[in-house]
Parts: sequence; C-alpha cells; structure tokens
Amino acid sequence: VTTVAARALPYELLVTLDANAANAAKKGWGGAGDDAVVATGSVFLDDGVQATLEKATLMEYSATASSLSATVSDATGDGYKGAALSTVATVSVLGVATEPSAATIDASDAALPFTYDADKQLLTIDLSETKVAMNTEFTLSWK
Repeated sequence: VTTVAARALPYELLVTLDANAANAAKKGWGGAGDDAVVATGSVFLDDGVQATLEKATLMEYSATASSLSATVSDATGDGYKGAALSTVATVSVLGVATEPSAATIDASDAALPFTYDADKQLLTIDLSETKVAMNTEFTLSWK
C-alpha cells in the first residue's frame, strides 16, 4: 500500500495489555488493580513527504485493564492536518480476561458496538460510526 492510499484508510489500533498488572507497577507505569497503566504506545502522523519536519502530530495512548486514553502529546507547527481527516475504525484489545457488558467513549452513556473472543481474550470495539479523528483526545472504557 502506498502512503497516499494508506492515508485514505481508517486506522485500526491494537492494544496488548500486560498480563500482570504488578509488572506494570514495577515499571513505574501507575497504580495497582484496574487503574494501573498496563500498556502504552504512540502514533506519529505526518504527510510522509516533508524533507524538513514542519507539520506533525504525535498521539500517545495509555491503557488500563478497563480503558484506553488518547492524548495529543506533541503537534509540530500547528500539527499535521491530515490527522483530522484520518479516523479510527476499530480498537482491538488483547488480554481482556472477561467479556465486558458495555463499551463507551468519553463520558457518553451510548454503548459502542463490540465483539469479544474469550479464547483469545480479544475485545474489538467498533468506532467506525463515531468518526473519531486520529488527532482527537478520547477515552474508551469497557466494563
């Protein structure tokens, strides 16, 4: 897939939770239990063409056993404008031990569609209808 073609496709985020929250605490990632940060990651977005980096967006992701938060960590210049046009289609979370009863975004009570595979401990949340842009701060929760 070329850079141009890839930009037109929605993103699919994959989160792999640390199997042992105690390991996360030892790494200094946060507290214990459901509030412990058990996975982190980032996505760097730019046009893929600039010789001198003038416009870019860095998204940081932090996951607990029951949530994923996205924040804009850095925006070079006024940020990469294409990040506002790219959306997140799905978030797949490996390591979810039990099937949740609901998934929501931010403070909304509106349930998001999701699937759960108990054998793989894989939760897949469908964000395609919410149109979440890649440069948007959000918090997904499942319980």
